[in-house]
Amino acid sequence: MIMKKLFLLIILLLFMQCKGRINQENKEESFIKIDVNESFELIGIPLSTVEEREKELNYKFEFQTIEKQQIYHQDDSQRIEIFIERIKGWNDPGDFHRIRIKKQEKEFVFFNSDGWVIIGEYETQYLNSFSETNEIKSSYVSVQKASDKDILLFAFGYVYASQPGLLSILNLSRFEKPVLIFNDNYNLYNYEDINGDGMLDIMVTKFDKDEVTGLVDFKTYLLKNGGYYIQ
Repeated sequence: MIMKKLFLLIILLLFMQCKGRINQENKEESFIKIDVNESFELIGIPLSTVEEREKELNYKFEFQTIEKQQIYHQDDSQRIEIFIERIKGWNDPGDFHRIRIKKQEKEFVFFNSDGWVIIGEYETQYLNSFSETNEIKSSYVSVQKASDKDILLFAFGYVYASQPGLLSILNLSRFEKPVLIFNDNYNLYNYEDINGDGMLDIMVTKFDKDEVTGLVDFKTYLLKNGGYYIQ
C-alpha cells in the first residue's frame, strides 16, 4: 500500500514538473514570436505587389537586373545586397520597377509598376550634395547612413502630371527585414539632423524649386526608432 502511494506521488511530481516546463516553453515561444514591426506606421501609401499588378493587368512580368550593389552593416559583419531591376519589354515610363534586397539569406521585394527613375537634377533640386553622401556608387538609388542603426535607401518615382514623383524610403538595417517607411508624392527639400538627436530627419514639399516665389511650404518628419514621424 505504501509502495502504491509512493508510486502515485512520484507520478504526480513528474506531471507537475512536466507541466511547468511546458508552460515555461510556451511563455518563451510567445515572447520570441512578438513582431517588433506590428505597430509600425507607414508614411504615405503601400506599394503593390508583383502578383497584385499581374492579376490586375492580366500580364506576366519578367525582370532583368540592371544593377547590383552591396553594403555592410553592424561592424561589417552583415551584408545587404541590393538588386535594381527593370520590367522586360515594358513601354510605360520608369527606369526601373523592382528593388530586390537580400539580407541574412532572405529575399525581400519592393515593386512599383509606375516606375522609379535615375536620380537627376530634378530629384535633387533642393539638395545638390545629396549624391555625394551616397554610400554606394549608383545613379538609381541613394543609400544614406541616417544614424548608427539606420541605413536608408531613397528611390524617386516618375513624375506624372503636375504632382511630384513618388519619394520612397526603405530602412534597410533597423529591423529584421527591410521596411518601407515613407512612400508619398513629395520633393525632398532637406535632409539633416533637425532636433539634434544624432539622426538625420527629412523635410519635404509639394512645390518645385522654380515655382517658389516666397517661403516654401514644407513638412518636417523626424527619424525615431527606425521610422519617420511628423514634427
